[in-house]
Amino acid sequence: MFRFLRFILVGNKRIFICAVLFLALMSLDGIGAPYFLGKFTDYMNNSDFDSSMYTVFLWLIFLLLIVLSKFLFSFFKGKFIQNVNYQLKNIHAVNSVSKENLQQSPSSYITSITSEVQQIENKFINNVFTMMLCTLQGVVTFIFLMNINVLVGLLFVGLGAIPALIPKLTKKWLKKGTSRWQESNDQYIGFLTDFLEARPLMKRFGVVNNVLKKLTEKLGVSEKNYFKMDFNQNTANTIISLLYVCSLLIALILGISSVQNGYMTVGSLLTIYMAADRVVTPLITAASTYNVIQSIDPILNKVLTLNSKAEEYEQLLELPTSREVILEFKQTTVGYQDNELIKNIDFSLGSHDKILFKAPSGSGKSTFLKTILGETQVLSGTINYGQEQGIELFSVVSQNPFIFNETLLFNLTFDSPIDESRVLEILRRVGMKHLATKEMLYTKMDKQLHSLSGGELKRLELARALLFEKPCLLVDEALSGLDNESSKILNDLIKTYSGAVIDIEHHISEEMMVGYDKIITIKDNHLVINKM
Repeated sequence: MFRFLRFILVGNKRIFICAVLFLALMSLDGIGAPYFLGKFTDYMNNSDFDSSMYTVFLWLIFLLLIVLSKFLFSFFKGKFIQNVNYQLKNIHAVNSVSKENLQQSPSSYITSITSEVQQIENKFINNVFTMMLCTLQGVVTFIFLMNINVLVGLLFVGLGAIPALIPKLTKKWLKKGTSRWQESNDQYIGFLTDFLEARPLMKRFGVVNNVLKKLTEKLGVSEKNYFKMDFNQNTANTIISLLYVCSLLIALILGISSVQNGYMTVGSLLTIYMAADRVVTPLITAASTYNVIQSIDPILNKVLTLNSKAEEYEQLLELPTSREVILEFKQTTVGYQDNELIKNIDFSLGSHDKILFKAPSGSGKSTFLKTILGETQVLSGTINYGQEQGIELFSVVSQNPFIFNETLLFNLTFDSPIDESRVLEILRRVGMKHLATKEMLYTKMDKQLHSLSGGELKRLELARALLFEKPCLLVDEALSGLDNESSKILNDLIKTYSGAVIDIEHHISEEMMVGYDKIITIKDNHLVINKM
């Protein structure tokens, strides 16, 4: 808990300190009402009405100070939460694009960014402030109480503090319940994502009811575990409340006996009773709050672990001997698990080489591409890159272009500082003149997406690659499914790319093959390289 608190305080200390300062002023509420009500009661019993009115006036000023403190505390607490939520959601986003996590389903990150971050706000941050307020109020009020009547004050506080022992007994129990719910909820979200993506497949095989039954079972387990987690917290808090009521009644009976014997006035008893309650009640609240904070400890530890891995780790490999060579394979075998698709690759790519990789489906072309990008590990041998890290070398034109539900400009530049005039020029070059206007640049692609053909989407993908001008352009069957005119336009742009090119195609005409430096095919799981 404290390790996570130190983590979120980084960069937020000033806002946190301001919130705590106004929290400290709010804690004075613990002595205000007991003090003023006790004085008011004694003055009225003695028919001292002038002093009674003056006490009420001072009480009003005190309450206004408390209200102002609450308002300013809410402001600074809100700013603190805003900054922490921003920080935590960014950690999840950055972690999702690290090399080892690229294959994980989006659902796990969506769950973390929405559900878990919200739980950290509600059950950790808010409760940490609550615990601080309770602690400050309890300490201040206890000091005030000891100045009135030490013996009776200790009696009230001592009996009321008994319930604070409960959290120590329920800590592990509550943690276990939270971990069980978190695991089952992740399983449900993951299966729900698969269910939604596989709807056409289920319809074809007529197994919708079977899969829906399994989804319902996972939902039932998740909801059952959530109920148990919530019920466990409520049970622990109920035990605390029952002990509190019993101990306070005993203390009140003993206090009444002290008034009867003339040891204190009625006003003093009211002051001690209310003040003791403002020591004991914060202790009870702090105990209950501590239960809640402990229950989400697994989520806090998960965030700390993610933060330690948030920066993507890219190992810098040895440099090739020639500065012109930007990519080099040495006795490299690619595939997956124990399935060797392409063996013993010895191949280098110069900074301006134009390579056509022509092979049928299932031969290992896509695996070869993923291996170059570092998304799949080599089975043996090495891949050496140039002076830049591997992933920084490449622009990619994929088979299935991805379009964000954002503006056309964002989809092409990802908010990188690229001049709009250059974006418009590139759109015209790839044959998308109807989109090459400033108005269209700021049009969201959700409405336009349905009116764009597969060829147009691939042109946008190529435009994106041309805008970023990486040292090497990787093309994954950009020409498949296009008409002759569209294929020729894209093929010419690919072959005239300013850097190196590896163009992977299944079908390509002999006319379009002209202009490449080398043509690579696959025979018996080995590369065959033909110079043009």
